[in-house]
Amino acid sequence: MLEEINIIENNVLKYFSQKPYEYIELLKQIIEKQHYKNVRKIIEQNTDIFSVYHYESVDLLTQKDNITYWKVREISSGKVAVINSNKEFILPFDKYGIVEATKDGKNIVCYWNREKILFDFNGKILKGKLENNISIDEDVDKEAIVNIINEIRKSDDNNFSNLKEGIKWCDENIDVVKENTQKLEKSNVPHSIFDYQKVRFFTNNHNKRYFALKQKDSGKWGLVNAWGSLIVPFIYDDLGCFVGGEGDYIHMGFGGKYGLLDCLGNVAIEPISDNVILFFDGLARIEQNKKFGYIDSSGNIVIPVIYDEATRFLYGKAQVKLNNETFNINKKGERIE
Repeated sequence: MLEEINIIENNVLKYFSQKPYEYIELLKQIIEKQHYKNVRKIIEQNTDIFSVYHYESVDLLTQKDNITYWKVREISSGKVAVINSNKEFILPFDKYGIVEATKDGKNIVCYWNREKILFDFNGKILKGKLENNISIDEDVDKEAIVNIINEIRKSDDNNFSNLKEGIKWCDENIDVVKENTQKLEKSNVPHSIFDYQKVRFFTNNHNKRYFALKQKDSGKWGLVNAWGSLIVPFIYDDLGCFVGGEGDYIHMGFGGKYGLLDCLGNVAIEPISDNVILFFDGLARIEQNKKFGYIDSSGNIVIPVIYDEATRFLYGKAQVKLNNETFNINKKGERIE
């Protein structure tokens, strides 16, 4: 197979020859990475690089000398950078670990390849060093990849059938991205990162994309979809990613209590718990005034909120504590061995 593709550059051929039995899988990974780069390029051509729609998370880092600093993480690459309100990149995009302001507020500290790096607020490295972090599959010749893709498109070889479907999906998906970025341009919801304290990007089980946004001035959360339509107004104290359980629920906080929204932004379970609601085995534990009980997927309390301690349900039972006695209960609230 490798010999037949004589257009491959020597370095690409050498790389694939190291693992011939993984050739198809490796090529899929290369194509996916190239696809993500293409998608990112399309997005950058159609929206501002300082738009929240570039990032899976945006966090307000600190404010110093009337300049505000944000930590951003790209959706496509997962790489992190620090940007200030003067639209300057203080830390370049890379695969940092923790990034935060130091306790005295004088510098920025991050971890890169397990090494502690200390920056000042101008991006100057005070301690540690950064090195090139390009892996071998990111260093493969781009022109050779394009040649391989074109060759596979034309091939009648059955061994390439799945790969051809993957390439077709990538092409179609790029069209979807183009369509969505055009919708973003027409959106009336502000999408500059400088309007928000935090941004959380997530998808539901059907791969629909959402952005939870925390306004900088009001501190309230709202929810927009992938093309910028506001589906939840800026009224909530907290808004998180989808949580597991009976359907696609969005974590929500309001008035010091927690509830759940459905994937359309409607209230599915009213804010009734002092803690985040998570479903396990069909039921969710709630807390009220330091007591615990359980609700079903409709928000009905099915086991009274009377317990001093309670675990999540697993295989039809949970462990609870009442009057200094610990025991197991079933989903009807009955005591079991």
